[in-house]
Amino acid sequence: MVLRAAFAGLLAALTVACAAHADDRVMCRQGAGVASHFVRNTSGFPVQVAVILPGMPALTISATKPLPATAKCPATGAVTFLADASTDQGQSFHRVMSHTHRAANGRWTIDIAPDSFNGNLNTTAQFAITVAP
Repeated sequence: MVLRAAFAGLLAALTVACAAHADDRVMCRQGAGVASHFVRNTSGFPVQVAVILPGMPALTISATKPLPATAKCPATGAVTFLADASTDQGQSFHRVMSHTHRAANGRWTIDIAPDSFNGNLNTTAQFAITVAP
């Protein structure tokens, strides 16, 4: 009985902890325009983000390369973000942690931890995403 109570308590704690860090879902309607804006990167590591619009292959954004002005969602669905960083000045990239959250006026921010592969979870790079009908 004690073991069951301990397990239930652990499960409840994990559920609450996971919910607190869940990404906000970015939804896009068919035909909606999507724009990106580089905000900052204080890490010193080059960062890029694969932006996957529903029904399309990934488009890659970086500090010097936003989404093309013609980026539109070909289908209704969720937009996915996969962040990568480089420790060798862009020769190779590896997946790092990111967190997407809703900002004001239909905008979302993608906070990226470029050094998370070393256990450093400080988010020091950021992009802004806007979805407009």
